[in-house]
Amino acid sequence: MRARNLPTIDAGYWAAIVAASICGTITGDLAAGPLGLGHVRGLLPLGAIFLAIIWAEKLLSWTTVAFYWLAIIVLRTMATNIADFATHDLKRDDLGGQIPDRHVDATGGATSDSVQCRLADDRLELVGRYARGGRARHGAG
Repeated sequence: MRARNLPTIDAGYWAAIVAASICGTITGDLAAGPLGLGHVRGLLPLGAIFLAIIWAEKLLSWTTVAFYWLAIIVLRTMATNIADFATHDLKRDDLGGQIPDRHVDATGGATSDSVQCRLADDRLELVGRYARGGRARHGAG
């Protein structure tokens, strides 16, 4: 992108990055779900849209940050689909293990949201201890 079409990095920029990320996440979910493109098939049209934005920015003599923000939203949309493909379709987590389809309690029934949150908190604590080089206690909580 040409420098004249890049935004100034200030507090407004970071607020816009947050808004663009939210928009990209929503459009990624929209493309994969209701539009029926799926997590992988949607990447090709999104890539074409991204290239069209870059091409238009080079071709047109407009001075606007709109090209930049549109490119960011499309890239964030693609990133959402790639991450959803990895975590939902491949069922992989960031540590390379398998993500279960649902949490199951000792009786075989699905656990409540509060129990799932506690399990997630316990897992984060274990990951943190492991990262610091300490041993995690079994059943810590």
